[in-house]
Amino acid sequence: MANNIEAEFYDLLGLKMAGISSPEQLARLDHILSEHEAFFSLYKHLETAGAACDYPSEILEQAYASHYVKKKLLALPVKNNEAPPPRQHKTRYKKYLAIAAVSLLVLATVFYFSFPKNQPSVTDHCKNEITTEKGSKSKVMLPDSTLVVLNADSHLTYDNTFNKHNREVVLTGEAYFEVKYNKDKPFIIHTDKTAIKVLGTEFNVRNYPKEDLMETSLIKGKIELTFDDKNNNRVVMNPSEKLVISKSGLSKTNKDKPRIGEEDIFKLKRITVKDSTIAELAWLHNELCFVDKTLDLIASELEREFKTTILFRNEAVKSYRYTLHSDNNNLDEIMHIIKLSQNINYRFKSKDTLIIE
Repeated sequence: MANNIEAEFYDLLGLKMAGISSPEQLARLDHILSEHEAFFSLYKHLETAGAACDYPSEILEQAYASHYVKKKLLALPVKNNEAPPPRQHKTRYKKYLAIAAVSLLVLATVFYFSFPKNQPSVTDHCKNEITTEKGSKSKVMLPDSTLVVLNADSHLTYDNTFNKHNREVVLTGEAYFEVKYNKDKPFIIHTDKTAIKVLGTEFNVRNYPKEDLMETSLIKGKIELTFDDKNNNRVVMNPSEKLVISKSGLSKTNKDKPRIGEEDIFKLKRITVKDSTIAELAWLHNELCFVDKTLDLIASELEREFKTTILFRNEAVKSYRYTLHSDNNNLDEIMHIIKLSQNINYRFKSKDTLIIE
């Protein structure tokens, strides 16, 4: 449902920015903005950004046509009135379609497109942001052909200078990367505590603000992690390795340089395949996979996946540990499995709030 609302929002936004919305479509957009704070914030941001971005009309038409075709390819719903606008309107909607192109193709849901090199680009001070709400995921193709899949409640930011002289992004949340190889332009992912440097590889990064543990799982290739501390810690990872970092522990290391495994700050593990499943990548297939995880961490994951709030009435059960693999998309049934594993009780206070007792 969240994905449908997201797609509808960008459809309506593009039509409004192009100046071709019907009264009914404008009313529907206003309703979505009033119900979804994230979309409202994005809409206000785009209004401000519009004055700074100016494209030739030919590029704008290419952008809108590219969005239209790629939605077809991804089997997203395309309304009949979303065909590329007729050329005689190009002067009227030039500035607004520029904003729509940014919102639809960069900030939004699908793939980023690259303009021809002989055409002027968006002003360098503009930033590109891709955000996923709880209960949704987004697939993005960056200008260098790197594929990024964002998990729920995640945020990716990069400058418009991306791929000109370097390739740097900032990540909050969880994302899977398939980085396009370029030996002259290393790909760097910044988090609040680390920088991950790669040339070309496949890996997963998990770094949610409310979780103390940051995880980097390397599937193929090689990556180097540097840490935002005073000791210049570096770790080079090889395929099928997973590095788990305690962010709170890392913040305390101001004098002694910790080694891998020391003081439980760094833990380097092997990625294992169980029943044809890699736990770290299960979310890519809309599956839930927990290996010896506390109920507290599992609850946080379920909140993001099902767009709900989970409250604990019994603090002791937070430390209960579970191993669980499920492709079930029903929260009640998943909680029932957890209940059978250990003696806990739960109830739904409302459709969006669950109580664990």
